[in-house]
Amino acid sequence: MNNSLINNGARLVPYSEVHFKKTVEWLNNQEIREMFGLTNKVNLKTHCEWINSLNNTKIWAIYDQEINHYCGNILLFSNPSHHSAFIQIYIGEPRSKGKGIGFSSMNAVLKYGFEKMKINRIWLKVFSDNERAISLYEKLGFSLEGYERESHFNGRTFKDQLIYSILYREWKTRKRG
Repeated sequence: MNNSLINNGARLVPYSEVHFKKTVEWLNNQEIREMFGLTNKVNLKTHCEWINSLNNTKIWAIYDQEINHYCGNILLFSNPSHHSAFIQIYIGEPRSKGKGIGFSSMNAVLKYGFEKMKINRIWLKVFSDNERAISLYEKLGFSLEGYERESHFNGRTFKDQLIYSILYREWKTRKRG
């Protein structure tokens, strides 16, 4: 994929080395660390190793069109054998939060996944206390599939994770409806 994806205030470009330093900064931010359940600090070396280990994965850097500024990342890890994909997003730039950029970015990647990659199911995990993200996913048409009770230990407490998904036929219906 060489082209950017553009959708209502968000421009997604293929993720590259120019984004690594800012990504590492965001991934070491306490709020983002807790949102993703990261227990180890991230540095450029470990981030590069992680990026290089990925297969069947598309990552886009999210740009806030209003201020033309890099503000987050979105990832789609596909399993071609099952026509499914795992999606993950975060907005790391505080001034870009609450502007609908997450919604626009997710819509663009859902469209790409369903229409270009011919995926049938896109799913995600979210901590049960992340009300803002849950609201976004439900607004996009994701359905709650289940709970992973006390599945994550952050060094102090156990946290529940929720599994959400959206099927192609649901997305297609929601899109037209």
